[in-house]
Amino acid sequence: MTVFGGDILINAPAWTTYKSQAVLAGRSLILVNSREEDDWRITPDVLEQAVSGTKQDRYKLLILCNPCNPTGACYTEEQLRDLVKTCRKHNILVMSDEIYGRIHFTGEHVCISKVYPEGGILCSGMSKWAGAGGWRLGYHVYPKELSLLRDLVISASSHSYSCAPAPMQYAFAEAIQNIPACDEYIRHVTRIMKCVSDFCVRELRSVKVKVAQPHGGFYLFPTFEVLRPALARRGIANGQAMCDAMLNECSVA
Repeated sequence: MTVFGGDILINAPAWTTYKSQAVLAGRSLILVNSREEDDWRITPDVLEQAVSGTKQDRYKLLILCNPCNPTGACYTEEQLRDLVKTCRKHNILVMSDEIYGRIHFTGEHVCISKVYPEGGILCSGMSKWAGAGGWRLGYHVYPKELSLLRDLVISASSHSYSCAPAPMQYAFAEAIQNIPACDEYIRHVTRIMKCVSDFCVRELRSVKVKVAQPHGGFYLFPTFEVLRPALARRGIANGQAMCDAMLNECSVA
């Protein structure tokens, strides 16, 4: 974001620090508000509306999370291709955060590079799908058309860190080769996460809480509006108070 000179578009709801990082980088920020009826996916018409007042000759950067934190939304190949048509029309590059990409419940994950080879930047790492959160090893994959942007990012990054932890470099070199043990681990983790997700969705819907079915990642995105009167009777008037009560009474964070 620091070296990119155009507008930054962020899907909302989104991971909390996307917005903060864009503001710190001094970039013009546009929120692209996905809709509950679309299962919290960005659709071409929503993206079109978000960029309607921007300069057409200026590059823009859409930060897309797939699978999404916090909604669990995933995109099919057809949905991504439709979105990319709008991106090409408006000079929008896509930085696709696919840190949960291998934890996909309903089918094969579709990488942005497959559908937008000239304008998609793949971002991933081992902290989520490989369960190596403490080591913080991530990576970007740039198309050759964006080699200048890649070089600028490398230059800026060199002032923040020097290299990835040596043990994780060896682990990562093995993990990306699709070795059977790693693939089986990911399948096992995905089965567990899907079971947990299905259970939570079923229990929430049993008390009339609206929640979209997650298709990947660690998250689901319920709305507790239907329970507002009951929560108010307990003195719970907002999301923070509800989260505090869940933590203190049920040990759910």
